Amino acid sequence: MQVSWLWLNDYIDLNDITVEALAKTLTSLGLEVEGIDEKRPLKGNVVVGKILKAVQHPNADKLRLCEVDVGEKEPLAIVCGAPNAREGIKVVVARIGSELPGDFKIKESKIRGEKSFGMLCSEEELGLSGGHDGIIELPESLPVGSSVPEYFHMNDTVIEIGLTPNRSDCLGLLGLARDLAAKLGKTLKIPDEKVAKTDAALKSEAHITVKIADANDSQRFSALYVADVRTIPSPQWMQRRLQYSGMRPINLLVDATNYV
Repeated sequence: MQVSWLWLNDYIDLNDITVEALAKTLTSLGLEVEGIDEKRPLKGNVVVGKILKAVQHPNADKLRLCEVDVGEKEPLAIVCGAPNAREGIKVVVARIGSELPGDFKIKESKIRGEKSFGMLCSEEELGLSGGHDGIIELPESLPVGSSVPEYFHMNDTVIEIGLTPNRSDCLGLLGLARDLAAKLGKTLKIPDEKVAKTDAALKSEAHITVKIADANDSQRFSALYVADVRTIPSPQWMQRRLQYSGMRPINLLVDATNYV
């Protein structure tokens, strides 16, 4: 079982305890810690930038010369081959000296005769997904020069627990936090219940029929009809929590189910 430190911290305050001390406490509860993995996938200066100008590379049909504002006095000149590199969008900029997953170090380079002082990154290059159709387009509200790892909630510590069959009460983060709270004398922070707003005119029975053929096999089965749901990406914080728990983010519908 993979446990995110940041996620666990939602349910019990761990700010005054080290990861090593927490590991010993978990092991003493019969929840043996088999490994600790510090998640710091991006090293150096990977920041939010804005493309001020994007023009055709004079010596390559599929490359563009971009001027990118990263919050400094002068914009950076960066050569980019992504089809969506265009003026006005916020992007992920790996500056010279930074390092991406796979020990990929960013250096000053010359591409087809033009100097490039950084790299505009795709999700694949950041290790966020396997997609590489183009560079990441960030929300316009993000400040230029702000931290990309912080926006994507990338820095975390993952604790690997060898969960035994008799500890199914700790298969979830809340159960784990309950055990820790009792051991450490801390308060368990149970999430507030929120009542979803529903359309009173929308009745599940008008769309779904449930029939239990054998009450011995299934004593109860519930179904709920949901309308007008869009398949959109889940928030970045949810994607990272699922990723660090060993699951691959898909979309909000799948991710919300896996998150719960």
